[in-house]
Amino acid sequence: MASANTKPTAFVIGAGRMGRQHISNSRKAGLHVTGVFDQNYDSLETAQKDHDVESKYLFNDFKKLCESGVPDLAVIATTTPSHCDFGVQLAKHGVKYLMIEKPLGPSIAQCEELIEQCNKYGTRVAVNHMFRFIPTVLKVKELVNSKMLGGFTSLTINGNNSGLAMVGSHFISLFKYFSESTPVTVSAWLKDSDVQNPRGKQYLDSGGLVVIHSLAGHRLTMDFPIDQGQGLEMLVCGRYGMIRSDLVNGVIRGFARNPSDQNLPLTRSDLGCIDISFDLPKTNWQEASIVHIKNLFANGSIVGLEEATQIVSALVAAHHSSDQNNSSVQVKDMGNFRSKTFSWA
Repeated sequence: MASANTKPTAFVIGAGRMGRQHISNSRKAGLHVTGVFDQNYDSLETAQKDHDVESKYLFNDFKKLCESGVPDLAVIATTTPSHCDFGVQLAKHGVKYLMIEKPLGPSIAQCEELIEQCNKYGTRVAVNHMFRFIPTVLKVKELVNSKMLGGFTSLTINGNNSGLAMVGSHFISLFKYFSESTPVTVSAWLKDSDVQNPRGKQYLDSGGLVVIHSLAGHRLTMDFPIDQGQGLEMLVCGRYGMIRSDLVNGVIRGFARNPSDQNLPLTRSDLGCIDISFDLPKTNWQEASIVHIKNLFANGSIVGLEEATQIVSALVAAHHSSDQNNSSVQVKDMGNFRSKTFSWA
């Protein structure tokens, strides 16, 4: 770590849109960005122009970047196929803190190799599933676990053609956060999108319907249809009520049984209810990522490698289920699918 009189330093690997955002995030988290790497000169020039990065901190050769020093933090904001490879190289280089964009890796096997190497070299890693640091999500969890709603039971996501890996992975993370449990079975009905990924035609991400059960018996249902292009709704249910939330605009609406009716059978759906209504500030996604970086340094709450690998495992299980006539698949029993590589961006 840096001395008390200097800022800790950061490398940013990948200078595309997300990488440039992480230059800003790192600075706002109190770090000095001393290296930005990308093989694309145009991306480096854009980073220099938009974020005032000095020329001496721009690299299109990864070896030369590493030769320039060992930062306190490295942010890996490349596309998914290279996440784990860069993570292993940076851990071996001596970097003690890594922030990696999601999903963690293109295969379960690569994620597990990264875990092994980071444990070996003492590198602490956060994967940027940052939804749990959004005030709206924090409020929803508080509500669903209150006596009024009686505890979390299920999460339902109605989405759009934004990709199971790109966006759905965030909600698998949220499911783990709400349920405080681990996905154990997955059933899925998937289709490949006919819309080319903006990062290149080599990247593929499926849409469709996915149903996940946790070890504690909670349910996650996600629908990311390839024929739907607008809207994203989250429905969180508890024993005595449910909450709909707009994560972008901070709107929370719902209802719950009157406390005097909580002892009545759950089959009684004709009872009066209490309205739930909150209007929180519009979500600042950048601030959520900054909180995640700060927590990484402070040994606070993060989405670490083990959890991020469980999320990748659930994604892989969804593909396995879809290939197996939509049968229910055990997440821990992937067999040859553990090494199967996916072309997620």
